[in-house]
Amino acid sequence: MSQSGQAGVARETNSSRGDRQSEAAAVEETEEAESEEALQDIVDDVNEIGVDGAPERNNKARNLEREAKEKRDEGNEEEADALIEEAKELYRENVEKGFVGTAPYRRLAIIYRRKKDYESEIVISEKALEVADLTEKQREYFEHRIERANELK
Repeated sequence: MSQSGQAGVARETNSSRGDRQSEAAAVEETEEAESEEALQDIVDDVNEIGVDGAPERNNKARNLEREAKEKRDEGNEEEADALIEEAKELYRENVEKGFVGTAPYRRLAIIYRRKKDYESEIVISEKALEVADLTEKQREYFEHRIERANELK
């Protein structure tokens, strides 16, 4: 084959390779866009059910409870009570936003029991039974809390 013929075949091969690379890039862009769209759908779903920031609030509240225990151990009841109130507010925010996990309901029930606020313990436990996504064991846990709180009040 002549040099000009070889050059033509090379150009054609390079052109075909370029077309394949362009097609692959287009497919990759489409897949990336679909992936981003799917991720946004998940974010929208999470926001819609009201859990935006819920894990962070639960963690912060739990840390406040631990800090309150330390303050109480040091004899600083007033500061410990203030920290518990702050933790309760964070848990309540998750409950008000319709969080379906058990953490804020369970922790609030425990806090209310410690404060001998049995009526609030019953209310939050009933709320958990209504809205939280519970296993049978978790359902039994909240039902038992209600029974025991009724006995204690």
